[in-house]
Amino acid sequence: MNHLVDQLGVFLQQEIQRDSDACISAGKSLGFSVGFWSRGPIAKPLDFCVRGTFGASDYTGTEAVYIGVQGWLYPYVLGQRTAITTDGYNHIFLRYAKADADDNDWEMLGCTGPSSWRSLGWSPDTYEEFDGLDYWDDGPVGCP
Repeated sequence: MNHLVDQLGVFLQQEIQRDSDACISAGKSLGFSVGFWSRGPIAKPLDFCVRGTFGASDYTGTEAVYIGVQGWLYPYVLGQRTAITTDGYNHIFLRYAKADADDNDWEMLGCTGPSSWRSLGWSPDTYEEFDGLDYWDDGPVGCP
């Protein structure tokens, strides 16, 4: 998890901190999720900050079970979560992948090169799982 946080900081060009407690799946799954946030606001006077969640889950692939790593990034300006539309596009979907993997190639069979975070663009909150994060005060300490 620390490696993923460090790489996320490189990708976002910000110092990132993560929750000390991660939610780790019980049983045989290698899944986990952990919250993160930027260490301080940037771009005064707008106080731009980010927070979100990233995690990994087991998936059944064509040849074997593989682990997919993805994240959900919520940008904030002046303490309020931003959105690009009124129809729920309020977070940026991220994934951690090998350098030569296609954005839709989650299994990455035969892919090589170093892994890094990449943005897959704005996404809607289809299942309303990110409700209650509209204001920075609703989350971790660290920004406005």
